Amino acid sequence: MLVLLFSVILVISWIYLAKNDVELRLFEEQRLALDLKEEFDPYYLQTDVSKLIRIDSLQKLRKTRKRLVEFLWGASALPSLLPKDVYRDHKDSRLEGIENLSRIDLLSVEMGHDFLSKIYHFIPEISNGKVVLYHQGHSGGFILGKKVIAEFIKSGYSVVGFSMPLRGMNSQPDILLERFGWFKFENHVEMSVLLPKSGHALQFFVEPVIQTINYLEQRFNYSLLAMVGLSGGGWTTTVVAAIDPRIKASFSVAGGVPMYLRTRNDNDWGSWEETVPQFYSIANYLELYILGAVGPGRIQWQIFNLFDPCCYSGYKSKTFGNVVSSLVKKFGEGKFNLYIDDTHYEHEVSKHVVKRIEEELLTMTQVSLQ
Repeated sequence: MLVLLFSVILVISWIYLAKNDVELRLFEEQRLALDLKEEFDPYYLQTDVSKLIRIDSLQKLRKTRKRLVEFLWGASALPSLLPKDVYRDHKDSRLEGIENLSRIDLLSVEMGHDFLSKIYHFIPEISNGKVVLYHQGHSGGFILGKKVIAEFIKSGYSVVGFSMPLRGMNSQPDILLERFGWFKFENHVEMSVLLPKSGHALQFFVEPVIQTINYLEQRFNYSLLAMVGLSGGGWTTTVVAAIDPRIKASFSVAGGVPMYLRTRNDNDWGSWEETVPQFYSIANYLELYILGAVGPGRIQWQIFNLFDPCCYSGYKSKTFGNVVSSLVKKFGEGKFNLYIDDTHYEHEVSKHVVKRIEEELLTMTQVSLQ
């Protein structure tokens, strides 16, 4: 009897779970069906994208960039600090077997409120003299991007791996907040209660990259500095490229869309750092794209996965692609490209996109050598 009862319970459980799985799949299919229509939800067409963009001259561009830096750090210039420690030839068994890898250097960046960022500098045996900063998203540390990192190293690129605050090997500090007591930081939204001595808590998302660029400039002679990021790392790529023109090529994959495309879809609202109104009132996403693309020899790609199960799927991004691209062209220097990857069904930087990025970087190199 007990065996029979157990079998009945097991069958009922299977049926229940299968039913939930089917319902979830149907929901996702319906959501994608709406997003994938070339004629997507007409609600998004109510916004005149061109009227949201106020940067129409190099003077306004420089002024806006300066205001962003002042908001982040309370200073008129980017931080000039370097990583506190550099450990040469660091060993990590999780990264064994990467083709063309000579060694890994571990960089340690310390910031206020005990925020610590640990960064890997991958140095290839045979180098092409260029470096790609790779930034992972919310799901974990840059180890999750091993396949992408390995592809770039195989092609001769040095790679620097970053994780978002509180993720991967980065610290999750315990902090005594004067007005709130002891606080254990584990999620990004919790960072909204932080009050740095100067600037804004968003600085903790981007300063590790800035300090690392300072270090690379001082210690290495790379001919090209590019940045690639996935999801939250794509968001970081967009912001860093906007405030630091030393990044010549930036590629954000599923890194966020303008605010008007985040409404009517909970999946696309994003995390706390993506929606801080004080920051985006200085430069909205469309203006961040322009800041990251304009300049001598600069280019930015905003890449979205057509069938992304996480966020920013479909064709909605086409509502701003041509507008931003045309405005960047008017500056005479720089290029913006919107690219929709339809080759897979994952929230990832696909092999196809890595190949496209490498093709673009090769083109940039060829142009610079002419």
